[in-house]
Amino acid sequence: GGDMSGMFGRVIVFLCCTGVGWELAGRSGRRRQELAVSAQLVRRLTGELGYSMKPADELIGMLCREDGFAKLWYLRAFSDLEELPFPERWRRSVLSRTGNLDEDERQLLLRVGEVLGCYDLDTQLQQLLPIAEQLQQRAQELGEQVAKDRRLYTSLGPLAGLAACILL
Repeated sequence: GGDMSGMFGRVIVFLCCTGVGWELAGRSGRRRQELAVSAQLVRRLTGELGYSMKPADELIGMLCREDGFAKLWYLRAFSDLEELPFPERWRRSVLSRTGNLDEDERQLLLRVGEVLGCYDLDTQLQQLLPIAEQLQQRAQELGEQVAKDRRLYTSLGPLAGLAACILL
């Protein structure tokens, strides 16, 4: 029965390596998605600011409940921190975990909380629109990278699995 368990072990190694490949391929896709949705969120905020005189936390609270934005991890965290005043609540939400975003991208999100409700309307719009643009730009650049990563990782995973099986 030793040969059978060895074969079983090889299959497990192969499947694990393939799974890791798919996971890595999916990660950049999730990051691109988070960036694109974040850019939409900031755009929506600028739109809402223009004609709704709601305070920042109410605006964010309203958008938290929309299907498209409800899946953003920092908005879920925002909903859980109701006792805090807006700027601190936003900061803690964005810092609550990293999601798939890198440090620069999180800094862009933190900037939203520093601007929102802290200046007159024109200044808020002038500061928020470039943030939305930068998030969108990052999402587009990542879109090109995602296609490359997906091809690379989805073939590398199984190949690494095969190599490991041969070596075992």
